[in-house]
Amino acid sequence: MPVRRVERIMIRPGHANYLACHRYCSAARKVANATLYHMRQALFAEAPISASQADKLLKKEHKDVYQLLPSAGAQRMTQIVGDAWKGWLAAKDDFKINPHKYQACPRIPGYSKG
Repeated sequence: MPVRRVERIMIRPGHANYLACHRYCSAARKVANATLYHMRQALFAEAPISASQADKLLKKEHKDVYQLLPSAGAQRMTQIVGDAWKGWLAAKDDFKINPHKYQACPRIPGYSKG
């Protein structure tokens, strides 16, 4: 099993780059929530969409939110939401086959809070 090493960088409100970091994190959260909204609504309408389709929909319908980040950052956020979505679908399918491996039914990915 590979060992994961993570570095945590704390930027407090007194730091010179705090406002820029706060603005980008907030923009990334808004893009992810908008992507998740479209993916959830498509699922409830029984016509699921992929992350790339959600990205195209976001570019068209929510241009103001999509342009908060550079296009590469916005696309990466939609990919991250798509990966979470795929993981949930795989866990849901596995739960139907092997419910004894889980403590509860896997929950749909949720929105990020502020």
